[in-house]
Amino acid sequence: MHPSLRLDKICFLKLMKSLSKGLYNEARYFSTNVTRYYLHQNHLVNLNNSSHFYHQNHFLQSCISLDKHYSNYFIICIGNISRILLFVPSHYNTNVSFVRWYRSRTRDMRQQDSNLVEAEEVDNTVSVMDRVTPNELSDLNMKQGVVSVHEKGIEPHTSSNEVQNVDEFTLPELSRTSMSLVPYVKRSLTLQKLVMLGVNLDKVQRVKEVPELLLKSDFKKDLLPLFKFLSNIKVPVKDMGKIFTENPLLFKENAQNLELRVGYMIHKKFSLKDIASMTIRCSIFLLMDPHKLDEKLGFLQNTFQLTGQEVRHVAMTYPKILPWRQELIADVRFHIKEFIGFSDSELKEIILKEPSLYMNNKNAMVKRFEYLHNTMLLDHHQVVQWPGVLSSRMFIIKTRHMFLLSLGRAQYDPCQENFVSLKALVTGTDQEFCHNVAKCDVNKFYDFCKTI
Repeated sequence: MHPSLRLDKICFLKLMKSLSKGLYNEARYFSTNVTRYYLHQNHLVNLNNSSHFYHQNHFLQSCISLDKHYSNYFIICIGNISRILLFVPSHYNTNVSFVRWYRSRTRDMRQQDSNLVEAEEVDNTVSVMDRVTPNELSDLNMKQGVVSVHEKGIEPHTSSNEVQNVDEFTLPELSRTSMSLVPYVKRSLTLQKLVMLGVNLDKVQRVKEVPELLLKSDFKKDLLPLFKFLSNIKVPVKDMGKIFTENPLLFKENAQNLELRVGYMIHKKFSLKDIASMTIRCSIFLLMDPHKLDEKLGFLQNTFQLTGQEVRHVAMTYPKILPWRQELIADVRFHIKEFIGFSDSELKEIILKEPSLYMNNKNAMVKRFEYLHNTMLLDHHQVVQWPGVLSSRMFIIKTRHMFLLSLGRAQYDPCQENFVSLKALVTGTDQEFCHNVAKCDVNKFYDFCKTI
């Protein structure tokens, strides 16, 4: 192997490790020293081997671009070097696994591109890069050693006074130039407004078609009506960003359609305060048509023999049950009734107290009840008093019950002295459990857990 190529491999190894660990200052310092070394040694004038020259040239360009914080250009230079190393003649003795290693690091760099974006516009950077597949590269004449970057569609960036607006980009260009919305925030008033309102763009951009929609939307014309709608139903401004972050599909909805769905909820005697609370905790129900909402509310009422007020109570207590599939709720109800043995009245009491229970794993609930009933000697009535115990972690139930049993405090009968409620048994931290229930030091509980 050529000595300079060996040096390149070591340099890239150290450089990419620094970047993968997020040590950007260290990586910039290292790239500065490498740049000075190459300029001093004048390696770029070595044209005896053209592919070697191409390799050295892009390595130097990578170091310079990282030193000047040109993150996009750095990624392109690294990608070109990895392609060259993978397809050069075998006498270079390049380790293919090493090439794949820092190819993966370039993908990580694209995801971390937002950390390297600076406040000032950068001139002479690369804005568009076509994807080059290995099949396309195999058709090139690699014996000549040099692949012109201009031949592969890499164009110089326009000057700072000729920067394109976001609206002028086409969708293919957006998909090639960036995997993050962050580089467009400075040029997009819409994204700036969303950030000011508390929208997390990192989560929003993961939803298909939403990033392109936001970049092509006008805030006042397209998005402001959605925020006004939330304000009209009494949603606090501080919670609006959270709502759109957790449910970015709301950006694709029309404000009139949302008002129609809220109008149905008001017709069903939900107050605006209730609707605002439900929207903050589960805004997905706003995506449901009034017909589906009516069908779900009717299903809950008929399945559990609920009154209208009780249906509203269930929807208010746990709004996530509204978009949940009816078949899954019916399946859990069947298991609770047939395998555990709860009556219809007890099933109704459970959904009024703990609606989320009908969205849990049915087999896990059966195992928890078997332990509560067979080991802790609790009957159905005691479990119904606080049904949340059926969704608690089995490890917590076992360890705390065994610890109370060793202390002689495992008393779950409300008619007896030193009664311990199921809620106090499984909720709270270990310190709170030991202080309020076990009446001992928490270290004693930890020592007991080590013996189990």
